Order: sequence, then C-alpha cells, then structure tokens
Amino acid sequence: MDLSVYAALTRLLGIGTVPAKGMSYCAGMAIGFVGNKLSTFESAGRSMVEPITYVALYALSLGVNIVCNEGVLRLGHAFDMLPEDRLRLVAVLFATGVTTVLNFLGMRLVTFRRGIAARRARASLHQPPSEEIAP
Repeated sequence: MDLSVYAALTRLLGIGTVPAKGMSYCAGMAIGFVGNKLSTFESAGRSMVEPITYVALYALSLGVNIVCNEGVLRLGHAFDMLPEDRLRLVAVLFATGVTTVLNFLGMRLVTFRRGIAARRARASLHQPPSEEIAP
C-alpha cells in the first residue's frame, strides 16, 4: 500500500518525496489498524486505548519512516549510487523495513497487549483440561 501510493504521488502527481511519504504512510496506517487488530494479533480488546496507542505508535513511526527514506535518498544522491527511480525504491523499502519492525513490536507489546491477553484467557477457559502422563 505504502509503495503504491508513494509511487503514484511522486510519479503521477509530482508531489515531493517528504509529503508523498507522509501521505502514503498514513494510507497504509488506516488500512493496517483493522487488519492487525482482527487478523495478525486477533485482539479481543474493545476500548479506545487500542486506536489511540496505534495512532501514537504510527505517528512516531512515521517520523522514523520519513527520516529513513530521506536519509537513503540523500546518501544515494551524495554518492550517485543509483538511477532516481531505483534509489526511491530502495529508500522506500529500507524505511518500510525499519518501521515494520518498530510497528510490530509496538503493537505486540503495547497497542494490542491487553486484547491479546483477553483472547488468550477466553481461549483457555474453553479448552479441555490436558491429560497428565504419570512418570
């Protein structure tokens, strides 16, 4: 999602890399909340804490993403490493990789932590007792 929107904004609409990176990142963030909550982490949480911490995490991560993207672009330009299109691709992929790890850890350890615990607690109530094997 991020890469597609970024490419469309920079190539088709001629928007600069910093605003395009911010807009593409936000598009991915909006879609990601539902997917991560329901599928990746299967969070059973039903409070405003999850979306608030999700937005805070992604706001922090957006800053990291933009800095990583611009850092790679500047490094690439300084050393004339790649053609512009390839350099932008490398920059986006690097920034996305860094923030994917940051976001996963933040969601797992902060945003969906309580919802994951609630789901696990409910699941353990519905499991039959395990049979113990005598030594």
